[in-house]
Amino acid sequence: MKKFFLIFIIFLGLSSCDNGEIIVTTFDLENSQLKLCGLGDQKVLYVINNNDVYETMSLQLTSRQLDENQLLLSRNTNQPIEIELTGDNKMIYRLYDGEIPSDYFCKAVPSKDPRVIEEYITTEGTVVISTRFNDIGPQDDADKDGIKNIDEGMDPDEAQNPGSDTHVDTDEDGIPNYLDIDDDGDNVRTSIEIRTGDGDPTAEGYRDTDEDGIPNYLDPDDDGDEAITKYEVSSDDLLNPQSLQLADRPNYLNPELTEPYNEHDEAIDHAINRNYRSEVVIRNFNFVKQDGSGEEIRFDEYNLGYYSVSGVSSGETEEEIPEEENNTEPQ
Repeated sequence: MKKFFLIFIIFLGLSSCDNGEIIVTTFDLENSQLKLCGLGDQKVLYVINNNDVYETMSLQLTSRQLDENQLLLSRNTNQPIEIELTGDNKMIYRLYDGEIPSDYFCKAVPSKDPRVIEEYITTEGTVVISTRFNDIGPQDDADKDGIKNIDEGMDPDEAQNPGSDTHVDTDEDGIPNYLDIDDDGDNVRTSIEIRTGDGDPTAEGYRDTDEDGIPNYLDPDDDGDEAITKYEVSSDDLLNPQSLQLADRPNYLNPELTEPYNEHDEAIDHAINRNYRSEVVIRNFNFVKQDGSGEEIRFDEYNLGYYSVSGVSSGETEEEIPEEENNTEPQ
């Protein structure tokens, strides 16, 4: 971290409380695991330190570039977003006279305690937020279907690019298998098709009803009766082959039954939850001490840290995320 200190006393980082206690102001909150509060169109990223000195760093942001979901910064994994520190966008460093509660930034009514004894606020600078998927390790299971990414044909070199044609996409629906809850497009979820019971034939360790060497989750005709699984449904429930059962098991697993047979183009919802990690760097910014002295500190770059969030829907309709840090008031 490069810093240009305009005032030597601030470089030393010394300030005094009313009781004479010496507080060391280091701004040493870099590379922190950040937390996030959402309030309407404003997001507050923050880190709290209660070790030896009581201090916080918070970043208040309002921008159309930020995601509409209150507990997500961005879904833009293609390129960083940049937000200028002007107006309501600002970073604030504070020192306090006592321990800071964990919900200091995340409650409806602002806290009066602990008391702020030093405060520095930016008047210029640029926030750079770089977001990537955080569920693309070879041993991860991004679509939560019970099969690891690497075993579903994910190309590790293109892991941050789900649209790459180097990933395996069995049903050619544009969704790679490692992100597809229905790999063969037969409207039976992969997580169901891989299950095996006593005596079930298998291929590669997964159920293979027709014993053709292709596991059911990759086989559009699971029972090998030339009536594809997707069409072995009743007209009243086109999206659920499992609901059509005329013998001791569903029709799509019974080679002796090919009727009813209903051709259609309906497909189950393929939205899944993704995990994101955003790195937050502040560039070419200043801190101005809020005591009227005009003291100022300049930085050319400060790696504030990272924010991770899990369970955010990849579809148009958002899944719920825990709201423990929601409905908040910026401090």
